[in-house]
Amino acid sequence: MQNVSLRPVTVEDATSVQLYAWDARLAATCNVLHPYPPNGGQVFVERCIHARESRQRFPLISF
Repeated sequence: MQNVSLRPVTVEDATSVQLYAWDARLAATCNVLHPYPPNGGQVFVERCIHARESRQRFPLISF
C-alpha cells in the first residue's frame, strides 16, 4: 500500500497543475476544462491561495 500526503497549495505548484490539467485524459475523468487555458495552473493556484488566506476554503494538493 502506498501512502498519500496532503499539503496546502503553493505558488510552486502552478507548473505541475498546468502540466497535469492540460492532459485530455484527466479532463475525461473529472470536471477540468479541455483544452485547459494556457494560464490555468497559475489562476488555479492564485485562487487556492486567496481562499486559504481569506479562510473561505483550505485547498490541499497531494504529493
